[in-house]
Amino acid sequence: MTRKIINQGDLIGSILDAIPLPIFLVDEDVRIFWSNQSAAPLLDNEPGQVFLRRCGDVFHCQHALESTDGCGSTEFCKVCPIRNAVQQSVQGQRVSRKKIHCA
Repeated sequence: MTRKIINQGDLIGSILDAIPLPIFLVDEDVRIFWSNQSAAPLLDNEPGQVFLRRCGDVFHCQHALESTDGCGSTEFCKVCPIRNAVQQSVQGQRVSRKKIHCA
């Protein structure tokens, strides 16, 4: 996936920016490549600083901090609800909050 998938000023970007909830577009390895304006406060208003960083590293997941390799490299990552939801979505499955289970 590419960072240019949603350009500033595009209709899709404008619609996503108008939604008052944080939205992150991530790749199959849960690396952030785009976020809407509502996500900015969660990113210390520096969305450019998170480009292609994994969610667990950006949001300081306690398990990501346990490994020098960060997010995606610990035994707990296998049961991570965010990582699993992204993988299910990549596989074409519909994912909703009710279907995300923590171990």
